[in-house]
Amino acid sequence: MSAASSRSRRRARSISVAPTPVGTTGPRWRTSSAAPSAPVWPARTLDAGVTPLKSTEDGTVTICRMITTLCKSGSDPYYGTLDTYQETVPTYARRRIATRWQLHRAANKYLRDEPAQGEPTPPRGVSTPSRWNAEITSELRLLEAEQQVSNVSTNLPSTEFDATAERFMSRVPVKVLGHQHQLGYSIEQQTPG
Repeated sequence: MSAASSRSRRRARSISVAPTPVGTTGPRWRTSSAAPSAPVWPARTLDAGVTPLKSTEDGTVTICRMITTLCKSGSDPYYGTLDTYQETVPTYARRRIATRWQLHRAANKYLRDEPAQGEPTPPRGVSTPSRWNAEITSELRLLEAEQQVSNVSTNLPSTEFDATAERFMSRVPVKVLGHQHQLGYSIEQQTPG
């Protein structure tokens, strides 16, 4: 038996669900060692993809921080998407933009590339990359106002017309707004004088 599988077995045995007492709302969790009143989650536990839980005296269990299971790149910690919101916000943005595309497509039955210099502006009902790109930017600004994403002005989308496929191809960078979980600081004693 490897040391890693032995550790994971021990970890699995150290947390168990106790029967829910009558009158409580959720399962009671108990551990083999005394749990601190304010849980401290060591980095190695978060790096292993363990979602920290906090229980109260009344038996309520709360998720303190949602951690994704993608937490390693080889044997090194991977922080690209540590918290679940880092993966769900881009998916949410994609769905919002897809919904807006349905509305845009209904109002613009035709599409074409940008007009050449000196060519008249296409009439209503004809979409161009710049018109669709303005729709994407507008949706990203709404997401920014909802505190889902940040820095839209410096991460603008771009759209091109694919003449072969007769469709728009959009690149939509999404910078997820971070959540505050911890603080890093350095205290340095200075010599008087």
